Amino acid sequence: MENFKEFQGRDLQDALSRAATELDRPERDLDYEIVSEGRKGWFLGMGSRGFQIRVKMARPAAYETPPEDGSVEILESLVSDLLEGMQMDMDFRIQQEDGCLRVNLSGPDREFLIDPKGEILNAFQFILTRMSRRNFPEHIRILVDSDGFRKKLDEEIVQMARDAADRVRQRGEPSRLPPLNPYERRLVHTALRSETRVVTRSMGEGFLKRISIFPARGGSGGSVNDGRRRRP
Repeated sequence: MENFKEFQGRDLQDALSRAATELDRPERDLDYEIVSEGRKGWFLGMGSRGFQIRVKMARPAAYETPPEDGSVEILESLVSDLLEGMQMDMDFRIQQEDGCLRVNLSGPDREFLIDPKGEILNAFQFILTRMSRRNFPEHIRILVDSDGFRKKLDEEIVQMARDAADRVRQRGEPSRLPPLNPYERRLVHTALRSETRVVTRSMGEGFLKRISIFPARGGSGGSVNDGRRRRP
């Protein structure tokens, strides 16, 4: 049975942008059909409906496959191999948490994994994720932390996004965040999704992208993704 998910927006472009952001896929890669072209409504917009599309999921949405029995043991072997290859003296603990596998690293060489922006920890997580794809039949989310360091980084990113959103609301001018990886961009989009006066948009191509925060038009906030428009 094929897997579909529906998205709604002000028009086709807005609906595609919202789908691309949530699925973390370029608009040009979306396989979709139009469910409803919406309607403007009557007096003061009463009875209006948004443009609605149905997107075919080529595979389960990223990071939605829960770990299966044996996943922890497989990941333990991969982490051991990676640490041995890096010649790092570290201990680790793996836990299943919120549908993902969380790896916590500690030990004498911990200091070599910690830098102000968390880039080394992100690199370790990226390599481990790529290694795991050969062993897991489905995409399983892997998070690498070191004694709560990632949680601190996540909180800093969310706070940076909220501060930027406050400036946008006060000044009515867009604000652009520094380059972020997919995990960090997801944190920002999620943190500002409920905001009604700003809208977030991922800009650029590649692994690292910048998020721009704009004043929302007509008070309708949310998350969209800047991509090439695909014609129906």
